[in-house]
Amino acid sequence: MFRDMIVDTATCSKCGMCANICGTKSIEHLKGEFPFRKPSKAETCILCGQCMAVCPSGSMIISGLTYENLFDLPKHTPNYQALFDLMSTRRSIRHFEDKPVPRELLEEIINAVAQAPMSFPPHKTHITVVQDRSTIITMLPIITKYYDDLLVWMKNPIIRFIIKFQTTPETFSTIKNHVIPLLSKCLPEMKKAGRDEITWGAPALMLFHAERLAESHTVDAHIALTYAFLAAHSLGLGVTVSGMLPPVLTQSPKLRDMLNIPKDHEVVCAMMVGYPHHRYQRGIKRPLASVNWV
Repeated sequence: MFRDMIVDTATCSKCGMCANICGTKSIEHLKGEFPFRKPSKAETCILCGQCMAVCPSGSMIISGLTYENLFDLPKHTPNYQALFDLMSTRRSIRHFEDKPVPRELLEEIINAVAQAPMSFPPHKTHITVVQDRSTIITMLPIITKYYDDLLVWMKNPIIRFIIKFQTTPETFSTIKNHVIPLLSKCLPEMKKAGRDEITWGAPALMLFHAERLAESHTVDAHIALTYAFLAAHSLGLGVTVSGMLPPVLTQSPKLRDMLNIPKDHEVVCAMMVGYPHHRYQRGIKRPLASVNWV
């Protein structure tokens, strides 16, 4: 789509920063002249806003964007140690206080997620927030039934082959080597003891979903999720990411209707949110599989 470009010649300093930073190279700049739209790339602009964000005088305007879409950045950013401290003190929380999460804090998390990078604008990620524990309790029997059925399905060679055919190799390996052994043990115990080992008693859920055919939506959703759980941690909240919820929420019409998730959407990831019951004293060292310096 053609994106028109307007340059305020009364304030533009002809510095050329807009052209230098343009990722699609759709802005041309010649020394001593005002920048202009490159005719051969007039339709490549993706509305990233980089040219407007970098312009010292605010002289650049791209159709579809205004300076109301932008905001002033802080003069200073956290140093590495502050960032590392935030990341290293985060833990996956599976014991939550019986206390609702205020909507204001959930909105703060969403504001942080909106800053997440994406494959290209606009955001493909949608968020559904379940902020009532009673709704989660209503969901649990449906989720449990799905996994009861999955245990049976995986014992049937024909159905197991269909599941393998319909999923990615990574997903099937996860189901076979992690999910099934875990469910075989925990589901009976969970039912017997009446425990919730699926959402762990969390008072709130955040679900990240997108249209199934949306470009790069899986990667975008996982990046958004990362921003979300770091933001939650900075607010004194605890989070654990769930791999158990997305498949059920994607495939269950009843749950999708309950949560108003569009039929053409895939739930990519989910996280439980609440106030942590315990305070950790130590972190856990987990080396990467390898680091290869070339």
